[in-house]
Amino acid sequence: MARKPRNKCPPAKCKTVKGVRVCPIQVPVWGTDKCRPRSKDEFAPNSFFSVQSGKATVIIGCPKGKYDAKAKRCTVGTRAYQLTFP
Repeated sequence: MARKPRNKCPPAKCKTVKGVRVCPIQVPVWGTDKCRPRSKDEFAPNSFFSVQSGKATVIIGCPKGKYDAKAKRCTVGTRAYQLTFP
């Protein structure tokens, strides 16, 4: 039995803020073919950090309720929040 292909979202429209291009990450809406940008409310507020990937910087965070502040790490995998380009 073949698996259904994942709902791939197109790249989001980027905005330029203070000379830096900011592109939000799109996620599919469950049960529809629509996509929406990831909300900052989906992440634990103290879990954001950035990772350099080539020329782009990826801002990632941990989902709400899954960040261990004592160990300063995410108990599940991190999720991308937005991309920034110089």
